Amino acid sequence: MLFNSFAYLLVYLPLGLAGFFWLGRFGETWALTWLLLASLVFYAWWNPFYVLLLLASIGVNFGFGRAIQRTAGLPRGALLTTGIGLNLLVLGYYKYAGFLLGLAGLHVDVAGVVLPLGISFFTFTQISYLIDCSRGVVKQSHPLHYALFVTYFPHLVAGPIIAYPEMIAQFRDRRILTVDWRNMAGGLSLLTVGLSKKVLLADQFATWADPAFSAVSAGTSLTPIEAYAGAIAFMLQIYFDFSAYCDLALGASAMFGVLLPLNFNSPFKAVNMIDFWQRWNMTLTRFLIGYLYRPMTAYLARARASKGKVAGAGDLLRDPLGFLTLIVLPTMATMLIAGLWHGAGVQYLLFGLIFGLFLVINQTWRRLKRAAPRLKAGLADFDSWAGRPLTMVGLLVGFVAFRATSLAGFASMLSSMIDLDGLRLAPSWITRLGVLAGPLSVLSFAEARPFQVRLVELAGLAAGVAIVWLAPNPYQLMRGHPLHLGVPVQPWRAPFGLPGSVAWTPVRAWAAVIAVLGVAALLAMGGHVVQFVYFRF
Repeated sequence: MLFNSFAYLLVYLPLGLAGFFWLGRFGETWALTWLLLASLVFYAWWNPFYVLLLLASIGVNFGFGRAIQRTAGLPRGALLTTGIGLNLLVLGYYKYAGFLLGLAGLHVDVAGVVLPLGISFFTFTQISYLIDCSRGVVKQSHPLHYALFVTYFPHLVAGPIIAYPEMIAQFRDRRILTVDWRNMAGGLSLLTVGLSKKVLLADQFATWADPAFSAVSAGTSLTPIEAYAGAIAFMLQIYFDFSAYCDLALGASAMFGVLLPLNFNSPFKAVNMIDFWQRWNMTLTRFLIGYLYRPMTAYLARARASKGKVAGAGDLLRDPLGFLTLIVLPTMATMLIAGLWHGAGVQYLLFGLIFGLFLVINQTWRRLKRAAPRLKAGLADFDSWAGRPLTMVGLLVGFVAFRATSLAGFASMLSSMIDLDGLRLAPSWITRLGVLAGPLSVLSFAEARPFQVRLVELAGLAAGVAIVWLAPNPYQLMRGHPLHLGVPVQPWRAPFGLPGSVAWTPVRAWAAVIAVLGVAALLAMGGHVVQFVYFRF
């Protein structure tokens, strides 16, 4: 079931809320059992058969968690390794079997293997649970709470990736059993904003991005204007698409009185790549750092220390080998795994490799600034005016790799984008620019092409960039009544030094704004429902 469908918005969610709060009058177990069953129905809507796989995964991981909690020493480590290995084996079979066999040169028909919806998310969620059990963070667990922790429908299919401790405290809090009308109003507002982003923005940008990448996949070479328009359109599509999903997930959960961790915080306002990954898919970043990057770095540091070398990364200039071992290696390994987590394909490996390189460059730059204190002020000035534009250029390259269906498609798109000669306005362009009749006029090329850029699209791209750079996100508007877990968001500052602040409150004016957005989104939906990009992972 999709968050942007009439079945979900007008039937499933209202019935889920009504049943939860009505049964809440009879106790926590009744309400949570209803929520568990509703979550299983939500998943079964896609494919009832795979509910069995989900339940089997829950049962096996809960059993391993219990066993890990009751053991210590080497047996605990063996149980953890076996549990993680089983999770990765299932994930590998369903998601990577065909890809890995193809790389090995084996031609095996895996067409019948259907990728279970959300398997990457519920696999990582349960791996984090097992690791927390081994670390002593989770000392006991209840089967109902654990099953709901995994299947809770707002996060089940596309995140956020949650931690057991942050959810179990809320499931045990009896205050969620009664309606909090401020949470209900805020959650409905957040949900409506998310729906409008998906329907009015993300899906529209998709209609501009898809033809460009389809043309490249078919072997057509694009002009620079076409390539940039297609690449920026996809960046805006995935930005608003993922942002919309996060708003819909956190908004629906807040209506039940349960807060999920913040997962999206205006990432295109990032001033460098490290900042970007602290704003984009924040819970995936948290998982990768906490359960992969830091343990890998700690292991490498211990290995260096056992050989009498400095355990820390050291100074970049004085200890380049330490920097390579403790920064470059774990960063690249982590991002390659992050890339593969998104999907089985060379383009996802390339996506991870590109962002790994950008993160290494970012780390190198930071250490160079520390090594040159006399230049620190000048370098800081450079960061202040060049940081965001350079980050956006890097994101453009990375997301082209993400969207391209092959290395050839990526190379073709990138070569079109760096064709500076093609950016010059040809005489035919100059003629057409002089006779534009209105916003729907077409900036056509001299020859008929499978993908063309219109003035309305250029204006739409400019408007989209202005929104992501200048407008506040809904979590900034709701700082007075946050509907998320995690670090508080920074207050929004009006652009260009203009005065003004905007804050959401449950008053009639905001209700009218939200109502207009909701009606516009529902009308735009019609009978056409477009799947979220992250539903594929």
